[in-house]
Amino acid sequence: MRESVDARAVKSRLGEAGRSFAVGAWLGWQIASNWTDPFLFAVYSVVKPVAGALYLLSGVVFPLGVLPAPLQALGKALPTTYWLEALRRALLGDGGSAALGDVPTGTLVLVLALSATVLALAAVLVFRLAEGIAHRRGLLDMQTTH
Repeated sequence: MRESVDARAVKSRLGEAGRSFAVGAWLGWQIASNWTDPFLFAVYSVVKPVAGALYLLSGVVFPLGVLPAPLQALGKALPTTYWLEALRRALLGDGGSAALGDVPTGTLVLVLALSATVLALAAVLVFRLAEGIAHRRGLLDMQTTH
């Protein structure tokens, strides 16, 4: 009777070890395949540091008031700073950040609307420029295998 309990425990532990190995192998494969894909490499090596800088400069990590003056000015130029301030005011009432506490809520909304409009127009212009370049190079109807 004692041997069958031990045999079951050994089988259970072997099953757990096998599942752990399988999950670890799958996770390693996922990490390795992401780093060999050029698009995902760009996401991990370019987009994430840019997002981190936006978090730092928008007042997510530190209040804008503790940043050096040039970084405060850069932070106040970012639309994400105003979005976060509007979000804080919506959740906390008028208890937003000290750096933008004197800015009326209507001005925050106006800054967000203007920045969204400017960025949308810039995106359309860049797309049209890239589309024109691709058209001149004959790449629009090109069929790829990747």
